[in-house]
Amino acid sequence: MKFKSLVATTLSTCAAIVTICLPLQAALFSGSLVDEKWGKPSPGSNTDPVYSGVGTDTFSWGDEDLFEIGANQIKFQPIPFVDVGLDSLFSIAHLNYFNGTVLLDTSVEQVPLNFDLFLDTEDTKISLSQSFKLDANIFNTINDSDDPQKNADSIEFIDKTSLANFSYDSKKYQIILAGFSQDDGVSLSNKISALEGETTTTRLYAKIVEVPVKARVPEPGMVFGVSLVAMYCIYRRQL
Repeated sequence: MKFKSLVATTLSTCAAIVTICLPLQAALFSGSLVDEKWGKPSPGSNTDPVYSGVGTDTFSWGDEDLFEIGANQIKFQPIPFVDVGLDSLFSIAHLNYFNGTVLLDTSVEQVPLNFDLFLDTEDTKISLSQSFKLDANIFNTINDSDDPQKNADSIEFIDKTSLANFSYDSKKYQIILAGFSQDDGVSLSNKISALEGETTTTRLYAKIVEVPVKARVPEPGMVFGVSLVAMYCIYRRQL
């Protein structure tokens, strides 16, 4: 057998093996966030912080006593996801954010959100249950502008990286946060903004991605040894 024929036969065999090993149907994942609770906030530079809702799904902050609009408030409501495929956006929570009017120095600058994540598949090959914490930065503005947009407040989750790592069918995956969206995931943002005295309703989106496996590079000596064996086999074949 000539060298070119040997290479062609080897490549054809490898291609056939790869084709056989490919999964016939991609995995589908289901799950939900549960036991969601806002934690104790950090006041930052605020000297007289006022807040409530620690340990619940609704957190309020700021002293509203001199105003009729109400305090700032955010409510986090998980959304179960069913039969989600790889690299597909899916919503994991509703968020309602109300921008109230409060006294200066009575707000907070950061608040943690604690929750548990449950994940499963149709064939129950995995059953993931983990606890997580996301820190949210709160940006409160001084309402001294005639432009409503400049008086808007916003909230931003600091950690937008992986929520969870898990293995399935000998492969590794991650659940990552994609951002907030008000148009079913068409456009995504890392912040929620609300005009003064108004409520913004949005969804938090995520996706499941496969973690690439780093290819193992053989040692130089091994490559050289294999090359010698291959050359010897080809030489013997031609005799």
